Amino acid sequence: MANAVLNAEKRETLGKGLSKLRQNDLLPAVIYGKGEAATAVQFPLHATSLVLNRTAANAVYDIELDGATVQATVQEIQRDMIRGDILHVDFLKS
Repeated sequence: MANAVLNAEKRETLGKGLSKLRQNDLLPAVIYGKGEAATAVQFPLHATSLVLNRTAANAVYDIELDGATVQATVQEIQRDMIRGDILHVDFLKS
């Protein structure tokens, strides 16, 4: 079975600027792995939400970032407590 593909871009916005990122229909996320520095990324909100909501919790994703493909699983999804919208995703490299 093929892995779901997500297209990511590196992001410069950190901290309190993430709400503006979400207003522009972008989903902030981080990709990290053992012994490697974390990479702050952003995804298109709608397309990524559809993929995350329709796949299993332990699915492996192919994340395309800067011309390279990284395989990762979801470590944590942060959601809005009232609306249930995805606010932030942590990916762990496989």
